[in-house]
Amino acid sequence: MPRIPRAAPRRPLAARGARGILFFAVRGLLAGAVPGPGLAPWADRGYKGAQDGRRAGGGPHGKRRDAVNDATGGGGGANLAPAALVSVLRECFHGAGEAGAFLDPGQGGLLALLASLSAAEASAPVAGASVARHALHVAFSLDVFAEWIGGLRDVEYDWAQSWARGEVDQGQWRALRERLALGLAALEAAVARHAARDAQAAWGAAGALAHTAYHLGMIQLKVDELRAAQARATSAKQ
Repeated sequence: MPRIPRAAPRRPLAARGARGILFFAVRGLLAGAVPGPGLAPWADRGYKGAQDGRRAGGGPHGKRRDAVNDATGGGGGANLAPAALVSVLRECFHGAGEAGAFLDPGQGGLLALLASLSAAEASAPVAGASVARHALHVAFSLDVFAEWIGGLRDVEYDWAQSWARGEVDQGQWRALRERLALGLAALEAAVARHAARDAQAAWGAAGALAHTAYHLGMIQLKVDELRAAQARATSAKQ
């Protein structure tokens, strides 16, 4: 998961972050919060097989609209605690305070992690897609989830388009990080307003959380590999 350098030793990513990511993603799948057919746009293979990324109707990622009724008995949106969902979404982007739902206390979130990269670093392909490509996909997803949670549900979302670009210049990189912050604010507002009384909105909010947590982990893995490669290159020159 995202981390800001600090003096205290840290546990390896595999021992801490992956478990949190899998918890949210698997819980969402088991509850029907994240439609199975929509999983392709989550991972690097999503932009490689982008023709499978177009999802029409149903939920933000596509089909199985009735899964929310199976998970909540047709109502029950209030039981998903919108304030808690908003809190963990905010943690994904802004990091944890004294205590976190899945990040270490004091650990930074996605925005700090992205700010630690230059545009060139963000644009470099690492273990598949670049960090910028993932960040652009997340920014697109925030807009989609906010619209869908707000009630705009008969729209065809072109997830393939969200993987189309993987390189940014410095100005575009700054603008993308600003777009992510604004997208989060819009998503928070949509969840707070609709999730308590609309089971499908709560379903979409759970999906947004699982989706964001997944990409947070993917981006951290790429940053870890990028820094490791840079360290190896520096060592080789010495």
